[in-house]
Amino acid sequence: MSVHEKVLRAFLCEVILKLLKNGQTTGYEIDDVISKKFKIEIGPSVVYTKLSSMERSGLVTCIQHGRVRTYKLTEKGNKALENTPETIREIQRATLVLLG
Repeated sequence: MSVHEKVLRAFLCEVILKLLKNGQTTGYEIDDVISKKFKIEIGPSVVYTKLSSMERSGLVTCIQHGRVRTYKLTEKGNKALENTPETIREIQRATLVLLG
């Protein structure tokens, strides 16, 4: 697994929040955008597992349209997305401590 794929998987929640900022979408569409934008195939099962976790945490909500599930940000998801710059700074500090 490449470093880029490890980072993408580690921050998949933040990537999904950013994609949902543009409006509601399906897990398949999220997987497709990630594949095209990052040139990394993480697979729909990984995306749907993360979306399910995010829904349980209250970051996203799911709307069922027949067999299609569409996801959108909640207010909590919007707040988490607004905190992304601080999260990045925390990651940088932690990385420096870990790797010296």
